[in-house]
This record gives sequence, structure tokens and C-alpha cells, in this order.
Amino acid sequence: GVRDASTLVFPRSEGGSSESGENVGGTWAAVGPKDSGLLGLCCARMDPREAPLSLRPANLADAEDIVRVHHAAVHTSGATSYSEEVLDAWSGDPSEARFERMRRAIASEDELVLVAESSSRVIAFGSVVVSLTELRSLYVHPDASRRGVGAALLAELERLAVKRGLTRLQLKASLNAEAFYRRSGYAVVGPGVHQIAAGLTMACVEMRKELAQQ
Repeated sequence: GVRDASTLVFPRSEGGSSESGENVGGTWAAVGPKDSGLLGLCCARMDPREAPLSLRPANLADAEDIVRVHHAAVHTSGATSYSEEVLDAWSGDPSEARFERMRRAIASEDELVLVAESSSRVIAFGSVVVSLTELRSLYVHPDASRRGVGAALLAELERLAVKRGLTRLQLKASLNAEAFYRRSGYAVVGPGVHQIAAGLTMACVEMRKELAQQ
């Protein structure tokens, strides 16, 4: 779990880009309280009619909401790039088995899991596996896409990765998420293939980013 992240609160911003349903497989892939420029950016673009957004470490009670966000994001944004068979294998229906796997990830000392919350509702999540220098997940519920939520989560995950001693992050991006990561400073390493079920694979894009040291 995440033990060195503060809870961050800032107004929801307009703008941003399609950031829901980002990563694939082992790499599914905001701001420091006072030491990052992103907080000021979000505040500058705030819409007072919208509920504020907070980023915080995930806890075990978030597991079911995280799985549901994952399912909604994959089956909405991924539908433009993948078949229904692939989508079902990538993110099957929410179940107790999936909830328990997520609880284990949240409890792990090696995986940093963050959630974005608005009006007491988890609307996005992301994670980094420190030992693999890997952005494992970054998903935004379709209802909250194009509001800068994914960008805020990504920036905070990168900040925490640097704090844990990482100098780069790598990921396997789904085809629908490549443009988002390019805009976030990730470079394409090359095409990839990810196995998601016995005999079933999905195309992806291997990417990486050198992280600015603080």
C-alpha cells in the first residue's frame, strides 16, 4: 500500500484528454501538497460548480469500487480498439475473486495504489509496482473522463515513484491510451503483445519515461 502519500484535494478541472481505461496487463497503469505546480494548474482551471477531487492512498475498503471502475473504463474506452472477447478477458464482471486480488495489491508493500475520489465516490485509480519500475494501472471511470483526473493521478504516481528511488517508469499501454501517455511525456519503445487469458492476447504499446528527480 501507499504509506507516503498525502491526501490531495483540488477542484475538478475541465480540459484534459481521454484518460479512461489506460493500461494493460502487468502494467496497468498528482501532486505534492505544496511542492508541485500541478495543484496550482488545477486550481487555475477550476469550475466552482463541480465537486472537488481528492487523491489519496487506497485502502482495503476501496477494492470493490476500484474493480468496478476498471470494468467500466475497459468496456467503454477499450471498445474502440479491441474485440468484446478481449475486453471480457481484460476485465471480466466484478466478482469476489477480483475484489480479493485487488485487496492483495492494496496491501502489498511493493505496489503503490492511489484512488481519486469526488463526492465520496471513487472515480479513478492508478498504481506503480516499485520493484519492476512499472506503471501497472491507470483507469478513470467514463463518467469522469476528460476532466484532467488521469493526468493528476499520473503525476502523483510519478512523484511517489521518485520518492521511492525510481528514475524511470515503463508500461504496456493499451492502443486507446497511447496518445494520452505520449502527451504525458512517455516515449514509445515499440509494439507489444500482452497475454490476458489462456491462448488469448491483446496488442499493446511498450512505453517508458525518464522521471524528473526532485
